[in-house]
Amino acid sequence: MRELKSKMLLVCALSLFIGFGAVSPAEGVSILSQGADVDIYLGEPFNDLEFENPLAGGETVKEYNIQEWRDADYSAGPLHWYDDWTVSDPCNIDGNVNEIWMRSQGQSIWTAISSCTTLSVHLTGDSNDGIAEIMVDGVQVAKLDMYTNSPPSETALVIVKNLSNVNHIVQINALGVGQGYAPDVATMGAAALGSQFKWSQPPIEIDPYLN
Repeated sequence: MRELKSKMLLVCALSLFIGFGAVSPAEGVSILSQGADVDIYLGEPFNDLEFENPLAGGETVKEYNIQEWRDADYSAGPLHWYDDWTVSDPCNIDGNVNEIWMRSQGQSIWTAISSCTTLSVHLTGDSNDGIAEIMVDGVQVAKLDMYTNSPPSETALVIVKNLSNVNHIVQINALGVGQGYAPDVATMGAAALGSQFKWSQPPIEIDPYLN
């Protein structure tokens, strides 16, 4: 009887393992690590994170005003063009009008950000994306597995706070394949963020006749 119970428990355990797909990959972008002064938001609308230079003024991300936008755009042209970013491998890093795409493990892109104490990095991932390492002034602030298959693509907004009020270097490294099958990393850009704006409720008018 004891042996029968043991076999039944084993069958149940195997059924649960197979049923839940314990080795199946995550459906969306995964946060692998983040610094103490870092906020990460997944799945923000793409158009809320993509901007163009020159800024019109008044652009915001989350509760911050954007002071400077370092656009990560790509054009093949006669010469490869990456807008505000420098790339480690101009022959093999491409993209589109809104993003720069690293294609291989070991590739990097970087840009300079004007003096600020808060900055943001904007990425988007899909089914052939891999692991992105975000560095600020040579220090890792976040690592993300940018693979996602549900929905077809997903954004990642990384906000780094409590920095010294100096110029900063933002670098993004492609670290290889994560949950998916390819190491691509797609970057929309980075921003120097200004003061937080506060929403305040308008004063409530009190009917004097109710007193």
